Amino acid sequence: MFCTVNQLESLGRGKIVGWIGPNCLVEFFSEPSEIRRDVKTVSNANIRPCKLGANTRVYHRDEMNGLWWVGRVLEDDGNGATVRFADQNDVYCKHAEIFVRCKRPIEDPSAYLASSITETPQYAEARSRFLSSYIRQRGAAWGISALLSAVIELESHQISVVRRILNDPSQRYLLADEVGLGKTIEAGLVIRQAVLDDPKHHRIIILVPESLRHQWCEELNRRFGLRDFLDDSILVIAQEDPPVEIAAKLAKATMLVVDEAHHVAAEASDRFLQLYDCLQAHAPLIDRLLLLSATPVLRNETGFLRMLHLLDPVMYPLDDEVRFRDKIQHRQVLAESVAMLDPQNALFLDSVLDDLQTKLPCDERLHELIGELRPRLQGIPDESNPDLVESIRLLRAHLSEAYRLHRRILRNRRKRVQLVTPDRAGGTPIKIRETQLANIESSIEAWRIDASAESSGRITDALGQFHWRLLGALLSQPGQLRNLCAERLAALKISPAESFPGEVARLNELASVVDPDAWLEARLDQFADLIPHYLTGRTKLVVFCSDPEVADAVYGRLASGHPSAVVRYTLPSSDEGLETSSSVRFTSQDVVRIIVCDRVAEEGLNLQGGARLIVHFDLPMEPNRIEQRIGRVDRYGAGDPVKSLILLDEGSKYQQHWYTFIASVLGVFDRSISSLQYLVEGELQSLIASVFAEGIDALTALGHRLGGPVGAVATELKLIDQQDALDELMPLAEVDLGDIFDVDADWEDIRRAATCWANDTLLFEQLPEARRASDPPTDPPFRFRYQPPGHGGQATLIALSGFLDNFIGVLDYEHPRSTSLQPLSYPHCARRQTGVRNGSRLIRYGDEFIEALKSFSDMDDRGRSYALWRHARIDYAEAEPKFYFRFDFLVEANLSEAEAALERFQMRTDTACAAMARRGDGLFPPFVDRIWVDEDGFEPSTDFIERFLDLPYDKHGRNPRYVDTNLKSWRLRRLMEAAPDAFANWDLRCVRMRDTAKETLLARTRLADSKRAALARARVEDEVRQAQLLARIQSLTGRESDLERNQLEAEQAISKGLYGGISGPVIKVDVAGVILLSGTPYPLPTTA
Repeated sequence: MFCTVNQLESLGRGKIVGWIGPNCLVEFFSEPSEIRRDVKTVSNANIRPCKLGANTRVYHRDEMNGLWWVGRVLEDDGNGATVRFADQNDVYCKHAEIFVRCKRPIEDPSAYLASSITETPQYAEARSRFLSSYIRQRGAAWGISALLSAVIELESHQISVVRRILNDPSQRYLLADEVGLGKTIEAGLVIRQAVLDDPKHHRIIILVPESLRHQWCEELNRRFGLRDFLDDSILVIAQEDPPVEIAAKLAKATMLVVDEAHHVAAEASDRFLQLYDCLQAHAPLIDRLLLLSATPVLRNETGFLRMLHLLDPVMYPLDDEVRFRDKIQHRQVLAESVAMLDPQNALFLDSVLDDLQTKLPCDERLHELIGELRPRLQGIPDESNPDLVESIRLLRAHLSEAYRLHRRILRNRRKRVQLVTPDRAGGTPIKIRETQLANIESSIEAWRIDASAESSGRITDALGQFHWRLLGALLSQPGQLRNLCAERLAALKISPAESFPGEVARLNELASVVDPDAWLEARLDQFADLIPHYLTGRTKLVVFCSDPEVADAVYGRLASGHPSAVVRYTLPSSDEGLETSSSVRFTSQDVVRIIVCDRVAEEGLNLQGGARLIVHFDLPMEPNRIEQRIGRVDRYGAGDPVKSLILLDEGSKYQQHWYTFIASVLGVFDRSISSLQYLVEGELQSLIASVFAEGIDALTALGHRLGGPVGAVATELKLIDQQDALDELMPLAEVDLGDIFDVDADWEDIRRAATCWANDTLLFEQLPEARRASDPPTDPPFRFRYQPPGHGGQATLIALSGFLDNFIGVLDYEHPRSTSLQPLSYPHCARRQTGVRNGSRLIRYGDEFIEALKSFSDMDDRGRSYALWRHARIDYAEAEPKFYFRFDFLVEANLSEAEAALERFQMRTDTACAAMARRGDGLFPPFVDRIWVDEDGFEPSTDFIERFLDLPYDKHGRNPRYVDTNLKSWRLRRLMEAAPDAFANWDLRCVRMRDTAKETLLARTRLADSKRAALARARVEDEVRQAQLLARIQSLTGRESDLERNQLEAEQAISKGLYGGISGPVIKVDVAGVILLSGTPYPLPTTA
């Protein structure tokens, strides 16, 4: 009886071979040549009996002659199975007479060739092509399987961040890229890699503001193919949820991602304080931790320390804020020098270099880099000289790595990352004709003058806040002024002492001049008339309104004239399909040209790409909200420069002054002001009081103080820029990106290799996807369909049960044509641009279907061993067949010493071991090498191999030069019987030929050159990394210095282990085959 065993599911099927009391003896079969079978004693309670599904591959040993035969199950009755062997030979076998391989990779297919277990060479050709493509992609992607398979554009700055995280045994990082550079993409790649590293046991919690939940789910589904895991093993949780519920979910987490982490770290409310305490308790116990925040450290020292404490509570204790502030202040001196390191300043760099050497006398790496740079500064240096540019880049990179606030802060800046985010093209004010705003402002001003003259103390503060609310309504929805007046009047009836003399009359006067509908009607009429002028070419409009009712009115008016072109954004409900949300329709459907949003869309919405025009239907009093609006479009996924239209009422002086302030002083329509948020928030708090006391003149005075080349805004930006220069990542040099873009561009070969193995050989059906207008004819998306026996057409050569168990995250059960017996995969394509455009999954290393196919191929013997008779009809006269053995070797870094180093430093975890595998692939890209040896152990000439051996299998003789005969098992054995001397000691000869081929491989210059280049690359990288750590240690004291010294010792031990793994790589046989080359046809009958 066959069975699976609880807690041993990874081994697949075993066979019960005996009982001992309450226990079973379960045999796990690996290969025919094994001397001792793996038999485990298992409690009866853990046994789950199972039948063998149709197409299960089984082995049968003929007790008469000891030969092994391979077949596939047709039907299992519970006691035995009907098995189809070669040439339609159906035999009923008892379970005791057949064996099924457990889920262990085949270590050496030479044993199968030695046992004359061979399959058609067509399998070997298709599998080898698939494997070569897979290994090439794996090497180009540095072993990061999430990278090529994610449906994203490949950007070098994001690749740099992801490589750094995933190569680190401890994956605890703060992603601090400036707004719009794609932190979510970087986090998504790390999340996807965590799923691929452990598909069955990961538990990932993503903690986000409620307004971002839908956006995160949409991204994880569309870009990262994680739909099947959402709400199951990947939970996107709102930060607003009760902390006790969040804590329960964190208790089982293997990874935690916190978006907008500065909100959680702020001490702004009791709710966030409770949430922070919850994270503080659980974060140290979670293997992987990513915090996402673009906020600068300046003016946010307390919040920044609280974020770093979650990453590293030992190095950054919360009671050490004074020293933390001092550290930031001391960094400023160094930051000023680093900010000058730019090729444009080449004429003035000598004094900067002198200053750096004075400030950092013990940094040997710094002095070395400065020594290399100085000769390039002699005379009048050419700013565009590549050597000069590279020398400055290396110097900045060293200073950033050695002296950043924390080495696990990863920050990219817009000024260093080109062509990824669109520029801002300024704002254009549109004057709206109206008749009531001047009177309204006069009434508000009259109320303010009386209130400021008569009030004092606490009442002044309350009146100032009410005045600010009046101004806010004036700018965003004047119709609300009546409600504010009514609310104030009602409060005064309860607390008349809070008023000033004559206030009731002033409020009634203000309410009387407000026509609630006139402002909105005037704007709607004139805005609707503007639409045809701006809705031209490819341009799409994003309309922002502060008030939901105003947004509804705007949508209604526009939809009446453009019914199919306008959508209204609302937060999607939990049961709404991601693909049908208004934001996805706006970004993906050409017919949808306008999206109308209210305040809820100012955070968490991605509307970038193509030509976008932002319409500010009103102008909020909070500049950071305007920044957030533009940030919905001005972000990763570049499009055309982003323009803004701002509707301003002709009669409103406050609107005009406020527009001038945010446009000219802050410059929000020309650049991102996200880094100024703390300065702006602080100034606004002061402005509330001053504008109440002084009126509109306070706004003018604030503009004078903040604006200009020496104003507070310019000064703040300079200080932030200098601090950021110490923490930023330098762009990767072209050479550092390796082959990834070249490999990715070779999508046609990748597609052919995958479909040749999956469709042509293993007989998955290829089902074309319904064509969209945007789909290119060169790469039409399609689905893989599993075909069971007896449903028409050829059956897929994988048992259905094994397919369902292993192809996790692959199957789209919601598709109407997908059934339990004929499941469909998600749609796939091969060209990256096609996938990014229509959301199809990419046929790449790391895709769930490709990974499942690779795992199956590692454990299945088809394509691993073959034999053929090749009748050479031209240029070969030898009648006696000559044996030529082929061995394909997979060569990859040996990780055992590096993993031992992890163990020694108590760093060994599954995450750390996976990181070592990626680091090994990055240093020593794996490769497949094919070795041919003749029967005497000599390697044939390259010319001979090309003319007679490395040729496509051709059983029909379409090529006039040769015709092939597949020596499947029974033919090969019959040939052995006919020519016993030629096959003498066949099993030993196969082993000897394998060893000879391996010696040939070891002697090849390719392997030696690969090892030499990898070691050189590793030593250069390690020298730089360790020099930076040493410089960092020298700049620190006490506990921080000790922790970094331990890190340096661990890095040195890991590096030594990797050197050993490169010098002595793992070499595995992937394919073993033999060609009997003869000038005569195959001499025996070809039928059994």
